[in-house]
Amino acid sequence: MATLVTIDTLARYLDRDEWRYDMDPEGSCIRTGFRGDNATYRAMILFDSEKQRVRFIVPNYLNLVKVREKGKVLERLMELNMQYILLKFGFDPADGEVRAEIDVPVNDTDLSYEGFRRCLYCLLTAADEEYPEMTRLMWGKDGKPPGKKPLGGFGEIGDSDPGEDAPPDGGKSIRKPRI
Repeated sequence: MATLVTIDTLARYLDRDEWRYDMDPEGSCIRTGFRGDNATYRAMILFDSEKQRVRFIVPNYLNLVKVREKGKVLERLMELNMQYILLKFGFDPADGEVRAEIDVPVNDTDLSYEGFRRCLYCLLTAADEEYPEMTRLMWGKDGKPPGKKPLGGFGEIGDSDPGEDAPPDGGKSIRKPRI
């Protein structure tokens, strides 16, 4: 039996919160951004019809390419994976990308607005709350790489540091949800 979830349903859920976003040309991915208390991030929401799941992703949450001592960062990511039930952090050693992700199976069922919102806001809140500690582990006590401006500055779009990316046109500022 097919799932009741569609990418259009997920977009309507974002519309309910007046969240600005855009869809990729194929219509399989919603792209947005958000400005947290500690940095600005990109976010994607995908419906994977083959595996019957909805994926909430913060791509390039961190990039460890220039980090010499990755051990403490990776150890903290593993601790977080044990701490959170749905949220998982992954590391790609090929390009240094760390992403935050929630996968929700939707086989033969629906994903309610409330469930969608809870997943999205939990992902965004957790990513933002953990960011200062992650950058401290990466770069030391001030949390910034040598020669970089402090956290929260906005640089050129396309930089892999989420603290410097502006959200896509009209990305939403995050509000800590009461969940």
